[in-house]
Amino acid sequence: MLRNGNLLRARFTYRFKTLQPRFLLIYFPAHSKRRAMARILSVSYDQLLLQTRQMLLKASGYDVTSALGFKESIHHCEKGEFDLFILGHSIPLADKEALIEAFRKSCPGVIVSLRKTNESDVLGADYYIEPDPRSVLAMLEKMLGDKSNGATPTT
Repeated sequence: MLRNGNLLRARFTYRFKTLQPRFLLIYFPAHSKRRAMARILSVSYDQLLLQTRQMLLKASGYDVTSALGFKESIHHCEKGEFDLFILGHSIPLADKEALIEAFRKSCPGVIVSLRKTNESDVLGADYYIEPDPRSVLAMLEKMLGDKSNGATPTT
């Protein structure tokens, strides 16, 4: 019985052994309502990673829109106003740089680039973090704290 938290049931499949669906129960502690004010655009080139990140952020109380690929992310950017942009680690560096440039021109907001361990930083992003869920949530909390205090983000 969960009183102060959220419980998610995510469906995963094993690619090599069997195609039977497996379920994983994920528990996230409940968070304050002030997070619902931040609108996040999450961009990735991998559908499974995109869905997993969306479930994690929604369970943590954020308003998330997901975009699969370059064109869809530009479309969402022009259509809505977002506070934060998360660029997944599955996006090639050249596409990340082009997305950052397009986001800077048409829709202001904080840009977070998720990067692999051996990957160099992309020019123009405000934050660079590992794609670990705890790191992502901690960085978002820091950005919301910076935003509510009126401070500007630093790299």
